[in-house]
Amino acid sequence: MNEYTYIKDDLGEMEIPQVEDKLQHYKRLSPEPIAVINGWNLNFNVGNVLKYIARYRHKGDAIGDLEKAVQYLYYEIDRLRNGGAI
Repeated sequence: MNEYTYIKDDLGEMEIPQVEDKLQHYKRLSPEPIAVINGWNLNFNVGNVLKYIARYRHKGDAIGDLEKAVQYLYYEIDRLRNGGAI
């Protein structure tokens, strides 16, 4: 039987499955990256930059995570250079 967590957002209450191992490389961080991403209202690209930088020492592929952070930073720079809103 699946356990569910209920969260509320602007769209109302939403049911999401409970993840048993809850991504331990994020749980050890305080605050968790998702809280910062949501709290600062970061977009997808910048949120991924923060996520990969936050976890690079904990997941086992530090260089890969830092390279991913750089790639998403370049995506965001490109988006802004092409007229995207901040």
